[in-house]
Amino acid sequence: MSERLANIHKAVEKAAECPATHLESVAVVEGFGEQIIWQGEVEIFALEGHAKAKRAYGWQDGERFTAVLEIPPVDSPLMTFDEPEQLPGSDEYVYCFSGEISDSN
Repeated sequence: MSERLANIHKAVEKAAECPATHLESVAVVEGFGEQIIWQGEVEIFALEGHAKAKRAYGWQDGERFTAVLEIPPVDSPLMTFDEPEQLPGSDEYVYCFSGEISDSN
């Protein structure tokens, strides 16, 4: 496990207060209109024994590690707008996340 993934894993377990198992990585682009706000890999984890969430999502932005539990309205790593917007001149679409739970190293 890479140092990046290990740190995200720690942030997810800290936020969820239960064990987590890494499932997969998903590429995400977050934007506003035609401007890219954030672009990177989001890690998906299964949570073991959490009362409300079965999954969590985590990512790194610089030195910051963020974890979000899959509790409504969060229901996937790609919380989309009503209709995903395609970035001009690209085959990528704009997606958006909602809410931060925790950050840690």
